[in-house]
Amino acid sequence: MPLITTVNWNGLFFDRILELRYAASWGQLAQKKNLYYLTAGNIVKTGPVTAYIDLMYSREGVDSKGILSNMTDSKLFTPVTAQNASYFTVIADFDYRIHPN
Repeated sequence: MPLITTVNWNGLFFDRILELRYAASWGQLAQKKNLYYLTAGNIVKTGPVTAYIDLMYSREGVDSKGILSNMTDSKLFTPVTAQNASYFTVIADFDYRIHPN
């Protein structure tokens, strides 16, 4: 039976200018195939500026996203699910609002 558990932490600092959101997850999608996620979300909002950077790392015993599994050799005719896959994602954004609305 698939199982996932998560621990979250959220924090607001400096009169809500800095917002932090962190999480760690563990799960088991198949027997002896664990799944680990670490995420960090960081947001700065001050005046007309909003900036954020999100980081996500996952280590999966079975490739649940299927991205690596789809990169198989064209000579293989049977579908293959990658094992022991790792992903690292960074998303960043910077916004400057010239008008409040």
